[in-house]
Amino acid sequence: MLAAAGCRAVGPDYAGPPAVDHGETFSGGRGGTVGGRWWEALGRRELDGLVAEALGANFDIAIAAERLREARAARGRAAAALLPRAGGQLSFTRLDLGGVDAGPLGELAGEGFFGGAVDYWGTGFDVGWELDVFGGGRRGVRAARAREGAAAEALDGARLAVAAEVVGGYCTLAALREQRGRVAAQVALQERQVADTADRVEAGAVSRLELDRARARLEATRAELPGLEAAAAGERRRLALLLGARPGALEGRGVVAAALPEKLPMPRTGVPAELLLRRPDLRAAERELAAAVEEVGVAVAAFYPKFTIGGGPSGFGRSFGDLFDASSFVWQFGPKVEWAPFAGGANRAALDAAGARARAQMLAYEKAVLAAVGEVEDALDGLRAETARLAAVQRALAAQRAAAARLRDLHEAGAADQVEVLVEEERLREVEIAEVRAKAQMVQRWVHLHKALGGGFR
Repeated sequence: MLAAAGCRAVGPDYAGPPAVDHGETFSGGRGGTVGGRWWEALGRRELDGLVAEALGANFDIAIAAERLREARAARGRAAAALLPRAGGQLSFTRLDLGGVDAGPLGELAGEGFFGGAVDYWGTGFDVGWELDVFGGGRRGVRAARAREGAAAEALDGARLAVAAEVVGGYCTLAALREQRGRVAAQVALQERQVADTADRVEAGAVSRLELDRARARLEATRAELPGLEAAAAGERRRLALLLGARPGALEGRGVVAAALPEKLPMPRTGVPAELLLRRPDLRAAERELAAAVEEVGVAVAAFYPKFTIGGGPSGFGRSFGDLFDASSFVWQFGPKVEWAPFAGGANRAALDAAGARARAQMLAYEKAVLAAVGEVEDALDGLRAETARLAAVQRALAAQRAAAARLRDLHEAGAADQVEVLVEEERLREVEIAEVRAKAQMVQRWVHLHKALGGGFR
């Protein structure tokens, strides 16, 4: 029987994940491997500190870490089932039939057969070991170990998601700060324009309609400031939650001191096959698939007999002192076989359910791989589009700056009116604000691409 315990386990063996036709290269991607702590490429020490703070205090990461501990404990519990068990017991029973006055027991009590109340003391020590002859226990341990691996990958996934959220939030705050500065500059410019137009109205050079239009433009621009401030406050609260702090913890704290980067280092995307090694969600899906296949073997083993060997001493006595008398002990030892080949179809139903779970997990893995490749492709397309849009906006900005400078020169030469200069500079501020928004979108696409590539923790 001991030799049989080392035999091959029944049921299917896990042979790795299925091959998925995900293509050989990303369209427009660059070869090479993805960097580790990719956010450090932005060169922002403040951002690096925020990411480190979040990785140490974020609630989602802490929850994922506890789930990993739970999975590790479940694996230990499954492994413990393969080991011999030992236990003891102590019992006391008092039997008193003095109050029985009817039936056979009443007659025995009346005749004094029991001599009044009777005390029984019992003790025992039992050692047992269920031999894992058909491998159900071993497959259970493998399944638990695979789920432990999936929980570890989920922890990496939580870290990656939190890092990406912090980087995205930091860049959003930087964009809002820059945008507010540009809007505030435009408000100051339009205030000058209103004052100049008012002077011209007093002088009779223009109609009051021009003044009303200038005031309308000023108030419309001022209306943007509360929204920008509210958006920045909300982003600070969200960032505080990512750092595991109360919502108002970042109020008054200079979270963002640097402007958005002018250029972003383009990441090396590698090839689609590398996603299987980089992305925590795909590694977790592969581990869940391994666990599901092993659980099919557990269900198959339920069709076979269970062999147990064990025994131990047991003692009985009329008093507690009798338990220490060697004559009160008996010994038992031997094998036991349990087999329930006819369980009303329960074993077959359990096997069918395990097989369905394994097939579903295989399909889920294939879907996750294809979705991950598609996510990277979408992120690449989005980053390329935002990069091209930013380049176009920057060309427009250069042209608008040249136009504003030329008009200022004409004004100094007396060939252009002050209002014309102010209107041209107002257009310049609008294009500058568009540039800030385009930069913010490009940075967010850059962050999304790194998240899709799964870089940062492997």
